[in-house]
Amino acid sequence: MPGARWDYARGMTSSGKEASQESTRRRVLVAEDGSMLRTALIRLLDEADYEIEAVPDGAEALMLLLAEAAEPFDLLIADIVMPGLSGVELVRRMRELMSNPPPVLYMSGDVRPALNDAAGTIGGDLMLAKPFAAEQLLEAIETVLE
Repeated sequence: MPGARWDYARGMTSSGKEASQESTRRRVLVAEDGSMLRTALIRLLDEADYEIEAVPDGAEALMLLLAEAAEPFDLLIADIVMPGLSGVELVRRMRELMSNPPPVLYMSGDVRPALNDAAGTIGGDLMLAKPFAAEQLLEAIETVLE
């Protein structure tokens, strides 16, 4: 349902349909500690017709990934540098604990140190350097989901 607005408090779209009835939308989990970017990602992905869950840290993202195993996410978008559980550690634990983890799109405002810290861990996934344009994000999502 393009253009529908997600009501996070009630779990419904602006049309009043229960979110669980929208099975054609791809489910995306965003783990981003920056509240402004997290809000912008929610709006952008909702307008692009994705079903979004967004959390401010890696620990909460891991809990959601494990709790939602029966209705898994299609994609995890994770900031690499977050307080507590980093994006790289989140993905490492997710892959240890889940039999079929979603693909990952990493984001980082400081890509070079993030890549050095995560050397050998990121294999197969995509890294997006902040700041990025909406079109870059949507293209990266399509690339990862192919």
